[in-house]
Amino acid sequence: MPTFNASPEAINRHLQVLCREIGNRLAATEAERRAAEYVADQMEVLGLENVTLESFPFHLWGYETARVDVLSGDGRSIECIPIANSQPTPATGIEAEAVYVDHATPADLALHDMQGKLLLIWGMHEGDTRKLHQLNSCGAVGLMWVDDRFPVEWPVSAGAPYGWRDIIALPQVTVPYWEALEIAKMAAPRVRLVSDAWREEGESVNVWGDLPGGSDEMVHMTAHIDSVIVGTGAEDDGSGIAATLEAARMLTELGEHLERTIRFCGFGAEEQLSEGSRVYVERYPDAADRTRLVVNLDSVAAITGRNQFMIVGPEELREVCVRMTTAGHRPLREPLAEAAGISAPAAVPPSSEARGPAAVTRGGEIHRPGETGPGATRGVSAGTLSEHGGIAHGQELGRPMQVGHSHRTAREVLPVLSGEVLMHVSPYSDMFAFNVRGCPSVFLHRMNQAGTRYFHHSRLDDLQSVSADVIALHASAAAHLAHIAATDPPFARAIPEEQMAQVRELAERFCGGEG
Repeated sequence: MPTFNASPEAINRHLQVLCREIGNRLAATEAERRAAEYVADQMEVLGLENVTLESFPFHLWGYETARVDVLSGDGRSIECIPIANSQPTPATGIEAEAVYVDHATPADLALHDMQGKLLLIWGMHEGDTRKLHQLNSCGAVGLMWVDDRFPVEWPVSAGAPYGWRDIIALPQVTVPYWEALEIAKMAAPRVRLVSDAWREEGESVNVWGDLPGGSDEMVHMTAHIDSVIVGTGAEDDGSGIAATLEAARMLTELGEHLERTIRFCGFGAEEQLSEGSRVYVERYPDAADRTRLVVNLDSVAAITGRNQFMIVGPEELREVCVRMTTAGHRPLREPLAEAAGISAPAAVPPSSEARGPAAVTRGGEIHRPGETGPGATRGVSAGTLSEHGGIAHGQELGRPMQVGHSHRTAREVLPVLSGEVLMHVSPYSDMFAFNVRGCPSVFLHRMNQAGTRYFHHSRLDDLQSVSADVIALHASAAAHLAHIAATDPPFARAIPEEQMAQVRELAERFCGGEG
């Protein structure tokens, strides 16, 4: 079994192009296409075959102004972000009373007179088209959503499935958590919602390339090219694209003749419920049906946090991941540290009194108080803001051009990638369209607060919020999983019925509810 040693330097080079030279990569923009062309060029340099760029219809959207002016109290003006594909307000805005309605359940709405009001909603749509239809018909003139996962002061971008674009009938924005809380405290506050959101027909793009194998079966490794409308998408999902390209390099350089073709994919328009991968599977159902495993990389870069391997598939696939991520297990082939090209010492001695007590980080490395050097202290800021409140885009603004986490020093102990191994179905990334066709998957993911990252979908998702070393570990893990699936996988192409029932229910809720 080969070992894989991902290069943080190579990953950093990819991120520099994606996040500095190109920048924000909103779906259906020229920037998204430039990123896809860069990925295609890199695939050709690696010698992948059947490198393909393929467009599909998609709506471009945007805005210049989105805010809530609080006319009561101190008269503050709150920066907001429109919901993707939402309607604009009149140029002068919509002035009305703001009514706080909790989560906008039918019971919540029954308690309020909503005619002519702007509704403040704690939480998001949660995949419920019935909620959107009821809100459209309740008499409200606009919606102000609060993504309650993020108790932060900055606005957070939120989307909706692309298939819902025609039922987002009202002007809608997301409001920062703490600002929304101040509005909720007020008695019958008057506010003005201003949004010049727009949309037009356009095209997004998928890209893929093949490392050919000897049979009709395939393995797919997937990530997404696009970003939300703010930030540079360094983590979501520049990290996944960079890891995929690096995994492709490592697997290609093996020079092995694999039993199954590995197809490396960069999908467009993921930020509106994985529209690019849905279109791909719709156009190429036979490729999905011949796929033994999907390895999906999405948001694998946070400097601090914990890793997750979310599995849809048989128990044997879960066991593969457990053996890769849990110290002390008898390895199925070898632990992830060996897959990353790092040799284990004969034994790990206990910490020495002379060196001080050891604190083991979630990544498995040991840091002792008082140590210095890159890997001991990180000195990371979450992002440098320009004077206009946006992320600064270059060295001329005093911003480091490198990713936020310096490279770690050589390790003295065996670092096994720690992480939770979960049997979990998620509709929120590119493997889900494959799950719908019965294909198992491993979703590699990383978070640093409950269910997400504090900078997620905001202008803080930029290079200083990510670690090339963390991405490299995930690239090595992805290459290891893909190699197992492409050679002699100890698991079947199967999804347990309990999980498959969840897949069907979620597919109906998110993809079958346009009307």
